[in-house]
Amino acid sequence: EEQREDGDTMERENNSKKRLHTFIQMSKNITSNSSLNELIKDIISDVIDATEKADAGFLLLWDEKEQLLRIEAAVNFKEEMYLKNTLLSGEGISGKVFASGESMLLHAEEIGKAMSNMRHQTMEYYLKSTVNTLMPVSCISVPLTHLNQKIGVLTIDNFLNDDSFNEEDVEFLEAIGHQIAISIVNARAFYEKQKQANQLERILS
Repeated sequence: EEQREDGDTMERENNSKKRLHTFIQMSKNITSNSSLNELIKDIISDVIDATEKADAGFLLLWDEKEQLLRIEAAVNFKEEMYLKNTLLSGEGISGKVFASGESMLLHAEEIGKAMSNMRHQTMEYYLKSTVNTLMPVSCISVPLTHLNQKIGVLTIDNFLNDDSFNEEDVEFLEAIGHQIAISIVNARAFYEKQKQANQLERILS
């Protein structure tokens, strides 16, 4: 009994260290990547590593001009399929989270129902982009907001582990979501400045 408790304590401490490292790493990633897409892939990978049971995830950003959510990057989804996909506000799980501004934790029996309002083609693209063409065991979707403005959604899935996510996982994703939103806004400004500097350099030369 004592050995099991010690093991549980050690596991919790390791998870806490991973999550703290993820917070620290978030701001460093901006200057170590050459594009927003690469930055977001690194962010998703770090979040998956720090979230026990997570094995896949994707991040959508709101396109103000087109009024829809675009998948900016994903981990353990097929890129040739997910890049074709977009979601309307209120469509599917991520669309609902964006529209409401509230996180969702869903288990297997709830996921199909939550995705039932997706357009046929959108659902096909989603299923074809998953590794095993199956619905997740559980998923967490959290809104990304910056200065009270919604900029996107982060959704983390669990396909391969029989255990489901819990409220503690939601709290972590909500907390890291604020940091992710700041990183994305800062990265956009950073890459735009880099682009302008490169253009100016070309003109001068």
